[in-house]
Amino acid sequence: MPRTLKRRVEAISRDASPQRSESPEPARQRQRSSSTSASVEESSAAEDDDGYSGAAAQTANLVKKLVRLALATEYSRAPLRRGEISAKVFKETNASRSFKAVFAEAQRVLQGTFGMQLVELPSKEKTTLKDRRIQATQPKTGGSSNKSWILVSVLPKEYKTNPAIIQPSRAPSVEAEAGYTAMYSFILALIYLNNNSLPEQKLERYLRRVNAETYTPFGSLEKLLQRMSRDGYVEKRRDTSSGEEIVEWVVGPRGKVEVGVNGVIGLVKSVYGYGVAGAEDGVVKEEEEELNRKLSRSLGINISEQQPADQASEDESGGNQVNAEPHEQRQRRRGIDKSDER
Repeated sequence: MPRTLKRRVEAISRDASPQRSESPEPARQRQRSSSTSASVEESSAAEDDDGYSGAAAQTANLVKKLVRLALATEYSRAPLRRGEISAKVFKETNASRSFKAVFAEAQRVLQGTFGMQLVELPSKEKTTLKDRRIQATQPKTGGSSNKSWILVSVLPKEYKTNPAIIQPSRAPSVEAEAGYTAMYSFILALIYLNNNSLPEQKLERYLRRVNAETYTPFGSLEKLLQRMSRDGYVEKRRDTSSGEEIVEWVVGPRGKVEVGVNGVIGLVKSVYGYGVAGAEDGVVKEEEEELNRKLSRSLGINISEQQPADQASEDESGGNQVNAEPHEQRQRRRGIDKSDER
């Protein structure tokens, strides 16, 4: 074999031998890359699970804070405002975008555990002529909410009207809380029955009949009205558009939600013996139909339409037979009394 051909064969054999030795390396690299990608996927899945559990724990913590804040503000009869929620609940987190989810979960906890729910307060009405003119010139917006809430009971009616279950708060005392509830319910009923606004002089005349024109169990009348105004039950309006100052009292946002028209109807019917507590024997009751007609004229509503559906079902099942004595029984009892007198 010529020398040049021999050298060419040796060079080819040298070039081929490294390729055979280097051929297993890409397979090992493929195995390493596949194992690395699998570990990366497992770690990412674990991080997703940890992130999900962390988000759920954060939401649960925010719900607890919101429930505690709602109970604390209601204890002091203060409205729960959206700004206060953002400052005290979402202050240390960046979860303000999940407000709706946290609020809905807090509502579920309040309803299931405490028998209450947050109800949004209505916005203040423009009653004076000046305010109405300003409102007429402003463009109407889609929402009229002032973003504040209070707690109201969602218990069934048989629990709400049971004095053994629903009792006044013990702070500062049961007597003081019951007296304050009676006073603001009475004043709110007077305002509702006077076309939703009551001049200050007329209110003093009404209170003079119950010896409360100057002094009440809670101090002077001025201090009582200031407290009721601060709690949101009533509002004091001044109107000088007619040339002279007119001071009148109207129903506040809390008064509309906590008492409202239904509360006034229940109070008036209780006074006339058709309420939950009923009346003692010997008390002459006015006919309920006539009372409903008078309430309809005073409140500007139809009492029959205002009654809830559950009240109608209770009437059909005889739920009010204990509290309100039927007309035939009253007539029969009166006839027996007359025969005894004879």
